Amino acid sequence: MRRKSGNFPFRLHVVGAQDKRTDVLAQMSGLVKATSMNVKSNRMKIDPRTGVYDIYLNGTSPDRLHFADFIELLERQDWTSSVATLIPYKQKLFMMSALIAAFATSAGIAAQPASAQFPVKTVRLVIGAALLMAGARPRIREAQPSLPADMPVALRAGELPAGVYVNLLLRVEGGTAESRLELGCSNVQADRVTLRPGSESDRVKLQTMQAGSMFLALDAGRWPAGCQLTATIDAGESGKSKPFDLGRVVRLPVIERFRLTDEPAGDGMYFGVLTGRDLELIGKTGWDAQDGQEVAGLPAPVAGGGDKQSLKVKLTWPSPAPHAPLYLWFRGEKEAVSYTHLTLPTNREV
Repeated sequence: MRRKSGNFPFRLHVVGAQDKRTDVLAQMSGLVKATSMNVKSNRMKIDPRTGVYDIYLNGTSPDRLHFADFIELLERQDWTSSVATLIPYKQKLFMMSALIAAFATSAGIAAQPASAQFPVKTVRLVIGAALLMAGARPRIREAQPSLPADMPVALRAGELPAGVYVNLLLRVEGGTAESRLELGCSNVQADRVTLRPGSESDRVKLQTMQAGSMFLALDAGRWPAGCQLTATIDAGESGKSKPFDLGRVVRLPVIERFRLTDEPAGDGMYFGVLTGRDLELIGKTGWDAQDGQEVAGLPAPVAGGGDKQSLKVKLTWPSPAPHAPLYLWFRGEKEAVSYTHLTLPTNREV
């Protein structure tokens, strides 16, 4: 039988914190109107000392899509910490009846009248299943990165450097000791990594620090450059969280030496030489983030140096300051990054 429009029932349990400047019920009323919800009743309990509240909503939605939009808006609010979908009373009764019937069938018990008394064990099994189905979906609320203190380049927000280990503290809700963390790229095809707390894979390690937090250590070089790395919590029967964006994987050239030669390059410029690895990533160089000179050629291998390379670049002389840092533009990038350890003293060589 097709459900009538506007008659999709729901029950919600919303938990969060309210400060003196926030009227949660008023803001929630605005979300209800914006998504065309019909709230028949609400009940709110709040701790006056901490501002922590519990709100129970009972109502109907025009359809499942409107209900999903309402849930998503609730989860985005700063004053919300968790949103749990509860089973409407009529559906709970129907589900419990169906589970009892299925249990009786599997146990070989004949159908019983409505007044029959079921064993306590059976009732506990059914109620436990109902509560499990009503569990809140897990959620990753925050990821706090910690980069090595001696990084030679000033990374932009949201960048994960390949080739070095980055630590991330994940704040999670709804996870359990058996939850799994899935890591993968949202924009390119690449291998996915799945870990449980206390396990590790190729250049990735996961630990549980305390309830509601996970410690993730990874070398983003495990994934291709340009990968938009996301994390997802899989809590089994409670479902999966939405993918949480951790950052974009970037490859960085390793520069071991920088010297400016006496060889003129025209218009007050001279050739400089960079020595290191992965120098093919460099497209332009300069003394500031605005004016860069194109790199004309490709890096050349250094004889007897294994994977070492040398790259000729053009720079003006004199530099703007005695110890001005060198700025690099990676190929395909519009913004420059500063290599703080690449500076020239008065002898024009480091």
